[in-house]
Amino acid sequence: MKTIRQWFKEYPDPEIRAKLLYNLKHHGFISNSTRYRERLEYSTFHTALYRGFKWGDTPEDSDFWNILWGKAQENPLDEYPV
Repeated sequence: MKTIRQWFKEYPDPEIRAKLLYNLKHHGFISNSTRYRERLEYSTFHTALYRGFKWGDTPEDSDFWNILWGKAQENPLDEYPV
């Protein structure tokens, strides 16, 4: 189990890792319970990606993240799709 930030910081591809962390910071879900949400832990990368930020608000747009998310779901035993 890891937080969203932990999943993103450990992503093996440096370009995608930078995009994940940028979008978490600039496009992450904002609510009254942000501190609580930051402590939540997820068992898979694809769940952390789904919960991390609104894909359509990012420079990459939803199609990019949907492809990455789909790859992560295809083989859930792999922590990260590359």
